[in-house]
Amino acid sequence: MHGDAKGIEVAIFDYRYTTGGGKSSHTWSQTVICFWSEMLKLPEFSMRPEHVFDKIGSFLGFQDIDFPRYPTFSKKYLLKGSDEEVIRAVFNESVLAFCEGILGLSTEGAGTCLVYYRSRKKVKPPEIMGFMEDGFRVFELFASGRPKVP
Repeated sequence: MHGDAKGIEVAIFDYRYTTGGGKSSHTWSQTVICFWSEMLKLPEFSMRPEHVFDKIGSFLGFQDIDFPRYPTFSKKYLLKGSDEEVIRAVFNESVLAFCEGILGLSTEGAGTCLVYYRSRKKVKPPEIMGFMEDGFRVFELFASGRPKVP
């Protein structure tokens, strides 16, 4: 579905992808919401739940932007992107506190686009409205009260 909601261009769709190959392949599905708005001026970033292999990767020097004042966020989520200083400014106290209180949130941003999803979770039709409300809450956090990327 694609349209205009609350003056914001929005698309909601199911996304399928395959990992592995041959007999070891597995196909995953998830429901995704994309927002496009001039209210967003985001650095390129990706945030998803952190897994045990990510913790090992961080010991090997792979990027994970952590926030010492928000240890729950830092423990729950892997956050990465090309401009750490700007990403830290975007992930203000409101964003960090919101994310700490939710399990399984994934979001990506760049410029005027914000993507929201639950990794490998396909939303059933009766749950779409609640999923969209959650997505708009995330959009509002990133669109208001924070520094804009030049």
